[in-house]
Amino acid sequence: MSQYSIKKHGYGYRGIYNFISEKNGCVKHTSVEIGDYQGDAIACFIRKDGMVGMLDHCYGSCSGCDAYQSCDADYDQENEELIELANKYEGRVRWDTAENTLKRCEEIWLEGQAGYHLDKQGFEKWYRITAPSFINNTK
Repeated sequence: MSQYSIKKHGYGYRGIYNFISEKNGCVKHTSVEIGDYQGDAIACFIRKDGMVGMLDHCYGSCSGCDAYQSCDADYDQENEELIELANKYEGRVRWDTAENTLKRCEEIWLEGQAGYHLDKQGFEKWYRITAPSFINNTK
């Protein structure tokens, strides 16, 4: 079974996404951070069997508001907290068919229009353009 490693998968959330992709047999993945010093982080994964996974979480610019930074790891060494965080995020990925995930993207976008997100333009671009295009180009 695969275990998260900074040396193997990379640093930061992109490293965790690489780990999730490897562990789930994904053919590709993409991600976005919407906001400046804090905001929404979203990743989309496509498995070999065509299932699509979506992971969303918040990020921040300090250890008090960012899960990765709060793990207090050196840039080149993982610790148990980082491994636990990677496993936690891997467990939070919502896997579904491409069709259902595309429907969910539209639902999430509609929810976001109710005022839950500061960067409505970035949120709209991800859920109405980027993620659907990424999913549709994999079918």
